[in-house]
Amino acid sequence: MHSNEENKEESKENSFKHSNVRRRRTKTDDSGSSQPVRFEYVVDEGGEEKMVEVRRRRRRRSHQPKKVKEKRKKLTRRILIFGSIPFILLLASLYFFMLTWISGQGFRKEVSANISEILETDVEFGAFNLDGLNLNARNLVLKSEMGDSLLKDFEIKLLKTRINPRSFISNNWYMGNIQAQSGEIFFGSGRNNAFNQDEIQKRNRTLVRAGLGLQSDPGSFNFERLRISDSMLYWKNNDGQNVAFIKNAKLAAEDFSNSSSLVSFREGKLALPGWPLLEIDAIAGEVRSGKYFIKGSKFSHSIRGSVNLNGYVSIKGEGKYQISSDFSDIDVSKIVHSYWAERLTGQLTGGLDISGSLSIDQSMIAEGSFEGAGMGLSKEPILVSIAKELNEVSFRQLRFESLSASFRKSGKGFELFDIKGESLPLMRIKGGDIKVLADGQLKGLLKVGVADAIFKGAGVVKPSYFSNNEDNHFWADLIISGSIDSPRADFARTAKDSG
Repeated sequence: MHSNEENKEESKENSFKHSNVRRRRTKTDDSGSSQPVRFEYVVDEGGEEKMVEVRRRRRRRSHQPKKVKEKRKKLTRRILIFGSIPFILLLASLYFFMLTWISGQGFRKEVSANISEILETDVEFGAFNLDGLNLNARNLVLKSEMGDSLLKDFEIKLLKTRINPRSFISNNWYMGNIQAQSGEIFFGSGRNNAFNQDEIQKRNRTLVRAGLGLQSDPGSFNFERLRISDSMLYWKNNDGQNVAFIKNAKLAAEDFSNSSSLVSFREGKLALPGWPLLEIDAIAGEVRSGKYFIKGSKFSHSIRGSVNLNGYVSIKGEGKYQISSDFSDIDVSKIVHSYWAERLTGQLTGGLDISGSLSIDQSMIAEGSFEGAGMGLSKEPILVSIAKELNEVSFRQLRFESLSASFRKSGKGFELFDIKGESLPLMRIKGGDIKVLADGQLKGLLKVGVADAIFKGAGVVKPSYFSNNEDNHFWADLIISGSIDSPRADFARTAKDSG
């Protein structure tokens, strides 16, 4: 038994020699440390156990995940590069096909038919040309009347606009400003050839014929403004001839909605039959409820003359209109008959109101009044005859310090009434009425007063038809007759005077 115990002690000593230290491991983590920490129990030579802190070295990580990511990125980049080439080719093919389709006859005819359906009238477009987002059209023609509108037809040439990109993927066209080189718009009062809806085949397709591009049958056309650099507006007169009443004006139409739009004109000329030719400075108006309301306007005439118009003109039915006008410093020699242009001088200031219907003959009525400044009358045979009869050479040329009258103009002619004037110290005019008939004949009477000093000269005999000495003037009636280019005037004589 002793031998067994001794053997055990010897083996224990040997093992102690080979492992001088016996360790008992215990894991402990320190969250505040940058390296993993471990605590171990160590038995020293004296047989006592001690706790020792042991730090492990950080293991070197593998670069394998990083390489995998780089490979994925390279693969994705190659797919994008090589995969986009067919997509780009597809887009280029669609765009080329779109250009070919838009430039073709089929696209143009379908757009024309669709606009005809929207506007309820016959519309035809010229050739289209698309350059990037810039759309050009040779012309736009409206061939028939729009419902009961007086608008007969119009043609706009060389249209240019820029297409909004959303037009290529929507069912509508969205455009910026539409500019045109010239335009002709015709109005008239003939029978309505209203567009027949039954003759148009309904087009409700939503398929984009070009694949990716503008639709030939859009639901609507949206644009901000229409500008025409040189516009001509024509009216058909009683003889069936087209007469231009707005010439070479810049037209702008904008702010379109379902019920109204703004239409303005700049520059050009306003030429209304029977009225003076006016230079257009600016006309601003609004189309609303079938009428064109003139909100503000300014016209020029002669050197210093100016005219302002306000009112409305209906573009439906009978074309009724009502306009008021103020004018100032109008050169009278520029607005009268050519016979009087060399004989009458001065400036007129006043106003008038005009009303009537464009479709009813002789319906126009204008009433107003004016005052003259610097009015002069010379080289007139009537004055020559008065000068001979009164034996006073001064009557050959008269200058009026004041002259005023009211007037009325219609299809039947022109009438001056309530005429008053003073040409001191020779003559006064106190009342009268002169009519210029439609055929140019004159008919009228003026109450004329001649200064009594004229009859006090040596050898001068006062005619008996001068009577009623008032305000140092003898008064008589001057009868006007003849025609506008060959007037006559005679003092009213009694039977005794004639004898």
